[in-house]
Amino acid sequence: MLDSRVGLQEKTVAESVMRSLFLSAVLFAVAGCGGASPPPTPLPLPPAPALPPPHAAPLLPTVEGELVGMPGHAVPGMGATYVWTGLGWIGNDGDVVFEAVIRYDADLALGCGILRRARDGLVNPVLMQDQLLQGTGGGRVKHPQLPLHAAGGTLLIPALVEGGAVRRALFAAPRAGGEPLLVAGAQEGEFRNARYARDGAVIVEVIDGGLASLLRVPPGEPPELLCADCRPGVASDGDRHVARRADGAYAVADSGALTPLARRGDPVPGTRGVVTEIAGAWVTGSGEIVLHALTDDPQHPEALLRADAALEPIALCGSPAPGTTGRYGSVSPAAGRGPDALFGASVEGDAGVSSAAFAAPLGGTAHLVAATGAPAGDLPGVLALDERQLVAGAGGQVVSFARVFFAGAETARGLFLHTPHGAPERLLTLEDRPTALAGSTIVSFLYEPREAVAVDAAGGILVHVGIRLDRQPDAVYGALLYRPAR
Repeated sequence: MLDSRVGLQEKTVAESVMRSLFLSAVLFAVAGCGGASPPPTPLPLPPAPALPPPHAAPLLPTVEGELVGMPGHAVPGMGATYVWTGLGWIGNDGDVVFEAVIRYDADLALGCGILRRARDGLVNPVLMQDQLLQGTGGGRVKHPQLPLHAAGGTLLIPALVEGGAVRRALFAAPRAGGEPLLVAGAQEGEFRNARYARDGAVIVEVIDGGLASLLRVPPGEPPELLCADCRPGVASDGDRHVARRADGAYAVADSGALTPLARRGDPVPGTRGVVTEIAGAWVTGSGEIVLHALTDDPQHPEALLRADAALEPIALCGSPAPGTTGRYGSVSPAAGRGPDALFGASVEGDAGVSSAAFAAPLGGTAHLVAATGAPAGDLPGVLALDERQLVAGAGGQVVSFARVFFAGAETARGLFLHTPHGAPERLLTLEDRPTALAGSTIVSFLYEPREAVAVDAAGGILVHVGIRLDRQPDAVYGALLYRPAR
């Protein structure tokens, strides 16, 4: 799938990174490498205002942060140059792990796969295309993907396997490079949502043909099937697991026992309706199971429910939205992982707030975190949030994608950080000048913001951005901007 994404940067690769002699080799290598990230998805927003000429003074302030994976720049510690950079992942110790295609300086050969930028700035390969894989019957890596979880110095990374006894596999790969350990393999299916449990077992979802299975892999033992015939999107924090089946949502025990949480036809507390569908389920960073249910009550068609000893409503569409004078119109669970049940919602009946972000702490009620109409950080104007583009962060933080309006006109759009205390903070806005690269401007997001942003438990933030160089106004490069926790 990297071939669909690299189209955004083919011109850049051709003009600035590789001599034209190597263009076909670059495209061939990228087409056969990675495949972890989905193709960029156009934002369902109005078109951006016309951009100024690249040589003009920036419209907005500069943005600080380390730039990782900028095409045409050296790969520190590897004797190579970046050609293409995809999405990234950050560990709680500040490691940045990311998809990339590089060109080795010694022989101009191309390499692609998963790289890691350590805290000292040096980069090492983690899992690379064509790497020999022990335990696979002579297989080699094809399409390595971003890590799904980490424990200590080990990353859980899925990959396709070529030429071996299995075609799909999940590996425990050392962060610093080295021999990956096969955790589980299969002929078909895709490994997703892997987590380490406290006892060292790996909990992982396998999706095959539109259905999902949940496996538990104890250290050094064969996989144990916990749940079959589930819907994709099985969620786990390593110790609590929740799966959706055709008739509802179930808690899954390590023994494989299923306990119904909410099934089709069950009453939805706080409404006059029953469950018609469980649209989503997840486990918060506090270990709480949250369900997104659809109902047949026209007054409350959607509900977010806490599923513990009994169902308890967190938010009901049609009910008052706290911190506003309106009602929840629709709800959208946030991306990322935080301690609270974080969600966005459209708001009806409040002239000043059309969309907002809310959070419900463990066992607590929902409260307002961010809303349209809030000040735009260090920019003049107010924010208009997109409630569908939220990412949960550390300590109750929320990263939102928003547009900025001043005197009735849109003046900017970008990412803002909201904390439980204090005004919103501008993380970056389009047309910002990165201080890490003179003569450059952030001009776009090449992925949906909720896909482009990663947040670690300490509050470090990693964002994939599209960068234009003043000297090359027709090219857009994809790179990662990292801001450590403050």
